[in-house]
Amino acid sequence: PVDYHKYTSILIPHLKQIDAANISFEGNKITLKGYVATETIKNRIEQDITQNLGQIANIVSLLTVKQSVDSVLTNESSQSNLDANHCQQELTTLLQESKIHFDSGSSQISSDSFDLLNKLAKTVKSCQGVTIEIIGHTDKSGNENNNIKLSKSRAKAVANYLFQKGVASGKLKGKGVGSSQPIATNQTKQGRSQNRRIEFKVQSLEE
Repeated sequence: PVDYHKYTSILIPHLKQIDAANISFEGNKITLKGYVATETIKNRIEQDITQNLGQIANIVSLLTVKQSVDSVLTNESSQSNLDANHCQQELTTLLQESKIHFDSGSSQISSDSFDLLNKLAKTVKSCQGVTIEIIGHTDKSGNENNNIKLSKSRAKAVANYLFQKGVASGKLKGKGVGSSQPIATNQTKQGRSQNRRIEFKVQSLEE
């Protein structure tokens, strides 16, 4: 198509979130196929493409949400109910084995973190009689007021993802503490990377 380069400049940034992505052009008709992790991602991609290209192209989206992931997460019988102590242990272990990543300076969750978040959602749904605080942390780079805002928005983004996976809204709350609680030095790249993190703090409703 005449506007091929404009089309691709809009479409290509979304490909990292689409498995088995396939884009076909027929005149001004663009057909997009592939698999995405959540309905939210699907809607966001379609909305962005339509907003930027809808005036010059006919957009046909055949994106599909991976049903296999959702079906596993809704199988509540696959995991026993967890009390506060075991819930904390399970969540801490998951976050030690892997890490929730975000786009630089943003609260946009990176697609490589979806598998971890799906495991966290499954565990959280098995935690009974608890409230869970999601705490966002940053390194010490930049303005601290901005760090607090960023850490809070990242904690909120994680909570929203878990809500989309069926976690009850009353079970979660989030806050951002900026760079005030480092676990490593901020003088090295590795240390700053460790300080940028999400933590889950579990509390029993009986306490």
